[in-house]
Amino acid sequence: METGRVFISPYNDWDVLIGQGTLAVELCEQVPEIEVVFVAVGGGGLIGGVGAYLKHVSPDVEVVGCWPENSPVLYEAMKAGRIVPVDEKPTLSESTAGGLESDTITLGVCRR
Repeated sequence: METGRVFISPYNDWDVLIGQGTLAVELCEQVPEIEVVFVAVGGGGLIGGVGAYLKHVSPDVEVVGCWPENSPVLYEAMKAGRIVPVDEKPTLSESTAGGLESDTITLGVCRR
């Protein structure tokens, strides 16, 4: 049903991805000597934004993606270098579950 509302993807949007990267700015301000950051991964917006900023300001920082075992959609796409079908199972981590849009910007960002 059409509602007249505009849909903005929680990951497949440059402004959203950049906005999520501001978390890394705050991390760097609070912990200047960051060595490793663990980031929850769904569609890749959060880890894409955080990882892009951290790698820009401190290339030696290790950025670790954390996927729910039942929803490794972006993980499998990164391994394949393209979006691939993945069987998913229910997970308690709703914000990190679900498929990827076919034109996702996050696959390339996250692979870098």
